[in-house]
Amino acid sequence: MLDKAINHLLPQSGDLLWVLDETDAAPSELILKEARRSTILTNRYDIAERYRGLGLSTELSDFLFPTGSQWSAIIFPISKEKLLCKHVIYQSALSLNENGRFILYGKKNQGIKSLFAAIQGSEALKKIGEDYIGACHQLNLFEAKENFSSNYTEVSNIAKIAQFTVSSKPGIFSWKKLDQGSIFLANYLTEQKIHFNGKTVLDLACGCGHLALVSATLGAEHLHGTDNNVTAIEICRKNFMNNTLNADASCDDAGSKLTARFDIVVCNPPFHIGKQSDYSLTSKFIEAAARCLKSGGEAWFVFNAFIPAERLAKSSFPMANQVANNKQFKVLYFKKA
Repeated sequence: MLDKAINHLLPQSGDLLWVLDETDAAPSELILKEARRSTILTNRYDIAERYRGLGLSTELSDFLFPTGSQWSAIIFPISKEKLLCKHVIYQSALSLNENGRFILYGKKNQGIKSLFAAIQGSEALKKIGEDYIGACHQLNLFEAKENFSSNYTEVSNIAKIAQFTVSSKPGIFSWKKLDQGSIFLANYLTEQKIHFNGKTVLDLACGCGHLALVSATLGAEHLHGTDNNVTAIEICRKNFMNNTLNADASCDDAGSKLTARFDIVVCNPPFHIGKQSDYSLTSKFIEAAARCLKSGGEAWFVFNAFIPAERLAKSSFPMANQVANNKQFKVLYFKKA
């Protein structure tokens, strides 16, 4: 039903831009039907690779709209990050052709009604199941664009770790402050005087590089950060450079492109897609750690306490030692044979 509603709003001719973030609520069959005139814009490596593999034009960036393009329609499944929503709407106002349409859809609790209320002349939202969908013309969006000015692109300092400064920005998980799970793991490693002297360390699902920076304070010789989110990789590299660390970072799906093997993996893995818990992600990152470690290598993970990580890890690490638990988070230690 939602696919039909989106299809009904699409112009009959002209190029289409689909703007997708981690929720990836795109109608894949419809995109494939319109593949010849469609471009995907996303900051997620796995989404970009999937559509690129299907033959679509794909842009992987921190939502930098392709320059010189004038789109007949821009389609955006609403993001849970409100500053990203504003950024996309503002950029869409500048990137649509004069007859272009902006199409937005999502659930009521995601704030779609308030966003559309700020666009004068927008068409009425339609309710389809649990979703709402609405559209507006370029002129209406352009006239309302200042309502969507935001600081999405601004980088700010959010913390100090020993002598290191941590920067972050919207578009990264827990971008306003350090994640509590990562803090719990960092505090354990520091308080227990765990040493990474002379070791190579992989920060898997690195985000801004918090755990990599902690590893540097523990004596790591070389750091590598990897994440599915290209926005995170850009900030992680910035943090490595600004703190003059022997480190690099790469964007891929759970370290799938890495050929190097590491002495130590540190990880605070995601366990949800959008707002839905998904334990397959837990297994995926544990398996990635096993793949990326040298023989005899060690992995330090932090999980939400309710996640059955010990059970999920059995095929990758026969021995999983829980070394800390504060009832909200737990730290697990793995060693590769």
